[in-house]
Amino acid sequence: MIGCLTIAGAASLSLQQLRIGGAAYQAIVAGKDLVADVLPPPLYVIEAYLEANLLAENPAGLPDARQKFANLRKDFNERRTFWSTAELPAAMR
Repeated sequence: MIGCLTIAGAASLSLQQLRIGGAAYQAIVAGKDLVADVLPPPLYVIEAYLEANLLAENPAGLPDARQKFANLRKDFNERRTFWSTAELPAAMR
């Protein structure tokens, strides 16, 4: 009886860890979201560098470039703030 209860308890604990919303699921989601944010945009800072180079070649595009830079900065700051406060495993941080 004790063995059956132990096995049932271990199975229940395992299912809690693997269920959607559980610890393992949250780690997978955080890893996926981190990779998605590192790719262009918003945390891909080379995009802003590219826009600056394009603007240097075509100064007439300044009005459009200002809006692009504002959007890039806003997106970058939002995601940087999100990841600075996100609960991530130590290895991932």
